[in-house]
Amino acid sequence: MIDRSLYTPPYVQIEASLAAEAVAWPDGTVPFHSEAAVASRFQVSRMTARRALQGLVERGLLRRARGLGSFVTAPKLVEAFTPTMQVHRAWRTLGLDVEMRVLRFEYLHPGEDACRKLELRRNAKVLYMRRLRLLAGAPIALDDRFIPPAIAKAAKLVRADLAGSILDALWRAGPLSHADWEIEARAADQEEAALLAMSPGAPVLSRNMAYTRLDGGVAGIGTSIHRADRMRYALTLPLHTPGSGEPASATPEVVDADSKEIQAG
Repeated sequence: MIDRSLYTPPYVQIEASLAAEAVAWPDGTVPFHSEAAVASRFQVSRMTARRALQGLVERGLLRRARGLGSFVTAPKLVEAFTPTMQVHRAWRTLGLDVEMRVLRFEYLHPGEDACRKLELRRNAKVLYMRRLRLLAGAPIALDDRFIPPAIAKAAKLVRADLAGSILDALWRAGPLSHADWEIEARAADQEEAALLAMSPGAPVLSRNMAYTRLDGGVAGIGTSIHRADRMRYALTLPLHTPGSGEPASATPEVVDADSKEIQAG
């Protein structure tokens, strides 16, 4: 409902609420809420409802079809895996309304398993960072990161770093070598579902990661949980000729069936 004690205009409050619903809308072929439905639901005039819906059209979340109504246009976001992992910068370049909401930024004991992965003593404390990623006000991903205290200090990590690329911030502590990832589809638990505005058991994409420094030490570990209905992954891999370790030739090799000799085709 509208909070009339706020200075925020009613149509802005309605637009924010509807934007979250549009992002999570299950089917782009099903009409979105009509002006009449919005006006009745929020107890406002048709003009206010129309202005709120027009805001979603201008943000690219809705499209209008004459005689049919409004339809959600937001596609799944693509998280493209590249060496620089400039995902958030790419989203903002596209004009997407992306927000990073910091939930936790504190030193704590992460448990023996995390300490082992971070190559720390069993009772060590690490910097724990948790943030919620939102698109047009609706949650789409939950990020957890555990950073060794020496790395956090060397990188001069601060809460504001979570508004951008955490990987960029880690580079301040020294050069990184590579990242190891494990990706799986699974069901959201109670806590994840509550934070991502989903039903418990709904599908999510879980990405576990570990960043390794050039000297072989661990720079950090973590997990990113994405709503499976709002995200997809994209990855380009260089291909190599088997056994050579070299990129495949642009000119294919052809085997003559009679001579068995390999020729350049």
